[in-house]
Amino acid sequence: MLYAYQSQCCQRTSKARIIHQIQLIRGITA
Repeated sequence: MLYAYQSQCCQRTSKARIIHQIQLIRGITA
């Protein structure tokens, strides 16, 4: 159960990190 929670947390943080990187790239190009 703890392992499933950790994997969910990792997926959530990785998705937020990808969104943040996209926003940074857009800011640099714009």
